[in-house]
Amino acid sequence: MFHVKHATRAPRRAVFSDKCGSAGAPIKAPVCRKGCEGFSLSSGRILETLKKVIVVILFITSCSKRLPFMFYNDDGTIADKRFEQILASLKSKDKEALKSLFSKKALKESIQIDEEIDYLFNFFQDEVLSWTRNGGLIVDLAMDHGNRIKETKSFFDIDTDKQKYIAFILEYNEDTAHPENVGLYTLRIIRAEDEETQFGYWPDMKIPGVYRPEEAQK
Repeated sequence: MFHVKHATRAPRRAVFSDKCGSAGAPIKAPVCRKGCEGFSLSSGRILETLKKVIVVILFITSCSKRLPFMFYNDDGTIADKRFEQILASLKSKDKEALKSLFSKKALKESIQIDEEIDYLFNFFQDEVLSWTRNGGLIVDLAMDHGNRIKETKSFFDIDTDKQKYIAFILEYNEDTAHPENVGLYTLRIIRAEDEETQFGYWPDMKIPGVYRPEEAQK
C-alpha cells in the first residue's frame, strides 16, 4: 500500500538491456550518420522495447498524484462545484439537498446530522455576495491492492451582506472498494472573526457531518 501527498512520487528507474543483452544498461539508439550503414533493430526487438516503455508509463501514472488527474478531471473545478451546491442548499434551507451531498459513511458516523444542519441553517442566514477558494487544494491519493482512495480538502472565504465567513470541506472523491464512502465527509463554516478559536489544522477538523461548536450543543 502506498500514499501520495502533495507531490509526485518519483518513478522507479527503468531497467532495459543494451544491444549485447547486458542487464541494467540503457538501450542504444541508432545514430543516423553517413558511414554507419548496417546498424538496425529487428522488429521483434522494437516491439519488446515498446512494451517496456508502456509498462514504465503505466507505472508512473499509477504512482503519481498529478499525472492521472491532469488529463481526466480538474480537482479545483470539482471542489468549487461542490461548494456552490452547499451554498445553494443553505440559501434555500433545503435539508435533504444538503444531506444528499454527504457520503453514507459520514451520515452514519455523524451522531446528530439533522441537528447539525438545523444549527447551520440558523447560523448562516446572510446573503452571499461573493466567495473564493483560499489557496490550493490538499489532495491525498492512496492505493492498496488495486483499491483507489482519493481525499480532497479545500478552504473558502465568503463575503456576505453582513460579515465574512470561512469554510472548510473534506470530501472523498473516490473509493473504488467502498463506494458508500464517496461524497462530502466534513463541512465547517464559521465567522472569520472566530478563526483563532474554531479553526485549526485540517486533521483536527476532520469530523463527520457539519461542525457545531460545543456551546451550541448545550
